[in-house]
Amino acid sequence: MSSKLKNNAFAPIIAADFETTVYEGQTSTEVWAAGYAELYTSNVIIRGCMEDFLNDLYLYGVNILCWFHNLKFDGSFIIDWLLRHNWKYDKPSISDKSRFPRYHRTFRCLISSKNKFYVIQLRYRKQIITFYDSVKLFPFTLADAAKAFNTEHKKLDMVYEGKRYPNCPRTVQEDSYIRNDVLVLKEILEIFYNRGHTRMTIGSNCVHYFKNLFEKYEYNALFPDLKSIKMEDSEISWDNYVRKTYRGAFCYVKEPGEYYNGATFDVNSLYPFVMHGSSGNYYPVGYPHYFKGEIPEICDRNDIVWFIHIKCKFKLKLKHLPTIQIKNSFLYNPREFLKTSNFIYHGKEYEYLVKKGEKYYAYPELYLTMKDYELLLTHYDVTDLEIIDGCWFTGQIGLFDDYINVWMEQKENAKNKVERTESKLFLNNLYGKFATSDDSSYQIPFIDENDRLAFELITEHNKDVMYIPAGSMITAYARYYTITHAQINYDNFCYADTDSLHCINPDEIKSLKIHPTKLGYWDRECDWSKAIFIRAKTYAEFIRKESGEKVYPHWKITCAGMPERSKKIFLAEHPITDFKYGLTVRGKLVPKRIKGGIILEEKNFTLRKLN
Repeated sequence: MSSKLKNNAFAPIIAADFETTVYEGQTSTEVWAAGYAELYTSNVIIRGCMEDFLNDLYLYGVNILCWFHNLKFDGSFIIDWLLRHNWKYDKPSISDKSRFPRYHRTFRCLISSKNKFYVIQLRYRKQIITFYDSVKLFPFTLADAAKAFNTEHKKLDMVYEGKRYPNCPRTVQEDSYIRNDVLVLKEILEIFYNRGHTRMTIGSNCVHYFKNLFEKYEYNALFPDLKSIKMEDSEISWDNYVRKTYRGAFCYVKEPGEYYNGATFDVNSLYPFVMHGSSGNYYPVGYPHYFKGEIPEICDRNDIVWFIHIKCKFKLKLKHLPTIQIKNSFLYNPREFLKTSNFIYHGKEYEYLVKKGEKYYAYPELYLTMKDYELLLTHYDVTDLEIIDGCWFTGQIGLFDDYINVWMEQKENAKNKVERTESKLFLNNLYGKFATSDDSSYQIPFIDENDRLAFELITEHNKDVMYIPAGSMITAYARYYTITHAQINYDNFCYADTDSLHCINPDEIKSLKIHPTKLGYWDRECDWSKAIFIRAKTYAEFIRKESGEKVYPHWKITCAGMPERSKKIFLAEHPITDFKYGLTVRGKLVPKRIKGGIILEEKNFTLRKLN
């Protein structure tokens, strides 16, 4: 499904928001207020039900683009209503050339296998009404987005619970709340459109800007389609082969526990820095050259970038940080940075294990970038090394400089919050697109036997990809930068989280170039008197200073899966000593599908050990 209508832009463009029923004991839910406003107007219209809202859109008689902030929520009400009112899902066929619903009162939607809502499109007579998700443009809550873009209107507060119903009487306060939500979204969308960012997601806007820096033939020569090219004597594509080297960030606790008198250092724009020519990093371009057995001599050159497929045994050297994770294997924990290739069972090491009568040896296969291979040999004692095969590319330096320079200059010289926020979004959302997979799986909605909206997953791998060799090397260079600086400061290092180091004895830290804004330098973000590190993405620090200035002392909690609401409740109702495995705290709102749409149920958050 296309993110743009054929041959033209959408007209008009609308910002919209639903308010839905919330009351104790409810078994169904529906829209009791639907506010919307056209961009570049000041008039907010509020309707009292879904039908009236859609009827207003039909009256335009032309194609419309309507944005919601969190289409996963609001879109669930739209799809549920359509299916209950004789609309039909128009499933695309292989031979279908149409990008839009083909028949009157039919709809299509793009909902990923991970339940991300991208697009809902309706056909009413000849009119196409398209709903997009503005969270994919700016991934903040609406309240945070209003602050980041410094909008004239701000999000207000309202009591959500109450016995409301479609077309019920509304108070002045309720209308003000709805109107402000719509106006905040409208203002931010106008900023994006005024600045030429008209695509469906921030990632696609970044790619569009980047591609326009090249002639088409030049871009295609630098970043060819490796998905359509098979390896020598293999049915595996080069995209598939190199993709096996792709890894995420380095997030690691050296030893869980309590630490005192430390500081947190953040790299200024880590991913843009490792992409920039000033980092000295070369990036692969063009087509790969295959090798088997030994690494060819050409790989010793600085301007050659290579990837390798090996088997080996390894054991972590004394006072070295682990760097190897093994994904997609039932033999190893995919979340763990390994200290040995041996299997660990009840604290003991084994060179093989037996599962269902089959013996497995601790001799793993690894697909590595050249930087990960360097870390392997530096941090581990490696034995029984077998180089199976690999590939090398010609490298270029400065490929991304024109893109990064524009946004770094704007960020450093920003005259207002809009320019600064825009710069940060464009700096931080290009790199991931190079590693996007070809997974185009989607979900078809239906009403199930429990009278609730449900989905059937259709598995596909037809999506176009960009250039995985660059995507894999971007994250590899970033890991290398974080890990090597952590290793230099091994004795004082406590924890790393992608682009940050958390260390005790901060005045003894070595080799970190300190500056609050320079690209690739380390900002001393905060000083803390106590910290509790539990695992990756789960820690607490008692902050005394921020950017070198004293602040009111306070605990800052980072905990994957723990919402801000639960963090506030925890700090208000618990001593910090309760921040450990087994902690249970209320305040987590969990989406629950019922007839009509979604409600948010309050559940407890529990900090559990991961297997």
